[in-house]
Amino acid sequence: MNNKKIWRLISSLKTDEYEYFINWLKLEWGERQEYCQKLAHLLCRAAPTPPDIQMVWKDLYGNLPYDDARMRKLNGDLTAKMEEFLVVQALKKSPDTCKILLLRELNSRGLNDLYKKKLSHTLKQHQQNPLKDSTYYKTLYELAVEQQRNTNYQPGQKGTDNRLDDPYELIHFAFDSWWLHEKVALATSNIALEKKFGVKYPDNFLNTALAGTKATPFAEQKWLNLRARLLQLLRGEGKEAPGPLLEALRHHAYELTEFEVRNLHALLLNYFVGIHNRLSDRESAEQIFKLYEWAIADEFVFQNGYLPIPHYRNLITVCLRVQDFDRAWNYLNDFKELLDPALRENAYLLSLGSYHAEKGDHQKVIRMFKNLEFKDIFDEIRGRSYVLQSHYEMGNAEHDWLFSQIENLIRTIRKHKGLSDNHRAPYLNRLKLFKRMLNAHTRQDWEKVHSAIESTHPIDHKVWLLKQAQIHLA
Repeated sequence: MNNKKIWRLISSLKTDEYEYFINWLKLEWGERQEYCQKLAHLLCRAAPTPPDIQMVWKDLYGNLPYDDARMRKLNGDLTAKMEEFLVVQALKKSPDTCKILLLRELNSRGLNDLYKKKLSHTLKQHQQNPLKDSTYYKTLYELAVEQQRNTNYQPGQKGTDNRLDDPYELIHFAFDSWWLHEKVALATSNIALEKKFGVKYPDNFLNTALAGTKATPFAEQKWLNLRARLLQLLRGEGKEAPGPLLEALRHHAYELTEFEVRNLHALLLNYFVGIHNRLSDRESAEQIFKLYEWAIADEFVFQNGYLPIPHYRNLITVCLRVQDFDRAWNYLNDFKELLDPALRENAYLLSLGSYHAEKGDHQKVIRMFKNLEFKDIFDEIRGRSYVLQSHYEMGNAEHDWLFSQIENLIRTIRKHKGLSDNHRAPYLNRLKLFKRMLNAHTRQDWEKVHSAIESTHPIDHKVWLLKQAQIHLA
């Protein structure tokens, strides 16, 4: 049942949700849908290992011949109920939505006095919320609409947003604020997509979003202001240094959901990584260090309780790229225990090998990578590249052998389907320049190689390539 929709839904539940789901089904169905409830019991009991469908049938119907149509019907009925359960769970995580639905339910049942009291209390309580983000203004708009459409209620005092007593003004203010937050978020996302996929979105949408953030009364909205500053930074227009913005975002991050924090962090991290991939500079590296230290300290980048290997590897790579060996050594060992135990040793050894390669301990590199098993393409590219660099610097490998090994690695990168063009480019550029180094014999040749290294973007291990060229030009 591994690919069945119902199994994928069941296996998405957390351990403590299985029993809750079974009890919820019993409350919903009572004595009805006996076999659907039995099926739910069987699947929850089997999780996380998918059961064999024939064994499930036998547990349900004994020795009756397998009936695929009946089994599909059972799966379909249980899937529909499972989706309803997930909606209920999602509602519990959205208190603002629950408030709006409760108000509408009270109104639809004709409980006018309860409806008015609840609406008045909810509206006042909501306006006291210190976090004025997109979700806040969306809910404020929905509450204001409820107030205007279904009651003759007039607010007796100004809200915390200093809106006039006219409910229409509250509706328009809340809607405009909500939409402006969404426009700024969408414009920010568009910039990230432009950088990732090389597409171009119209500037007028982004310009109107930025202009709106400067207008009264929106300019004083804290999160709108922070997001506008982020948008300008990503667009390359902000005159502000990135440090204060990062500090402000981190200081106020407790007000956001974990999803929103991860999203903001990813936008900033991708922005600075993009700069660092082009320039290999110290300034962008420092911002990357700050972002990773924040994410690790607050654990919002963790998956299943562990620091993901790519984040660990990328952090060490940036340290080595700017020759910050002390920081690299500290990160290597301090964050090792945060990795998944099943993957920890391999990830540590690969990064340790990278560390030795950058420090020039070439014999250690060759020994370490000689028998190490590579578990993904990025590790393989990195490991094989370091071995080639070590042989080159030690001067103990023939020219033709090195050239052949570089060509083999280039073919591996080009043929691997899991690599995007953006992933391939830095590695391919590095290896192509490595080949040119092998064919450089005169000072003029090395001057051309040096110039090519300087002008090529993006490029992996630019510092090492420049170092080799400068040695021959000294």
